[in-house]
Amino acid sequence: MLLGGAPIPPRVAPYLALTIAACVAFASSRAGRALALHTPLFALVGFHAFRLPLEIWLHTMSGEGLIPVQMTWSGWNFDVLTGASAILVGALAWKGLAPRALLWAWNLFGSALLLVVISVAVTSAPTALRMFTDGPSLDLVFHAPFNWIATVLVSGALVGHVVLARRLLMEAE
Repeated sequence: MLLGGAPIPPRVAPYLALTIAACVAFASSRAGRALALHTPLFALVGFHAFRLPLEIWLHTMSGEGLIPVQMTWSGWNFDVLTGASAILVGALAWKGLAPRALLWAWNLFGSALLLVVISVAVTSAPTALRMFTDGPSLDLVFHAPFNWIATVLVSGALVGHVVLARRLLMEAE
């Protein structure tokens, strides 16, 4: 199908919606509740540190012309801040020095940055939704092993934020 002259890969839009729904459903499920209850708070935050090396790698890939610059901190992707701050906030939580307000602020900030990354990725992909037309399109994520970025890493980050929010809500009760 052509919209605006660019083909839409037939399964991308439903796949994205299904992936987000599945992540939220899992994090909201009994298993997500158990994960929220039985995982140390510092681990729920520190888990997101994986985003730091991912963002460094994405920046390198952009420098090689393999992904568009907007997918890096030189463009619109500031998720490197979530990864770096996860180390600090996770360490504070481990020591029992992270107030709930900090944990909520960090989780909301990281969630917002994740939504920005998803939005930039969708509008950088070679579809009718592409808005960023300077430089290469973001088609690398449609090929293995790079498709794991969206299917595993972004999904994991989303689940991580929802599970952390559940934990914080449970502790407030």
